[in-house]
Amino acid sequence: MPPKQPNMPGFGETLRSMRKKHGMTMGDMARAVGERVTTVSDLELGRGGTVDLANRFVQALRERGLDPKAALLLDACAAIVPWGRTSEGGEP
Repeated sequence: MPPKQPNMPGFGETLRSMRKKHGMTMGDMARAVGERVTTVSDLELGRGGTVDLANRFVQALRERGLDPKAALLLDACAAIVPWGRTSEGGEP
């Protein structure tokens, strides 16, 4: 796995920025992906998560008209998150 670039914003920070830019509350985002608000908060704060979960959040933002450049940034951030699991309870 490539090391995270020091000047690249983390996935959670980027997700929060994009969510707010698209006028979504944490509750809106939680409903869009079928998760709890605490899951959105934890992910935005960099506490846990999976690559699959990150991808569901990116997809929810794409459905709201996410700018293609922003989508690429979110995809890049999701790809370097050191979570190690591909799904809840799954193996690396």
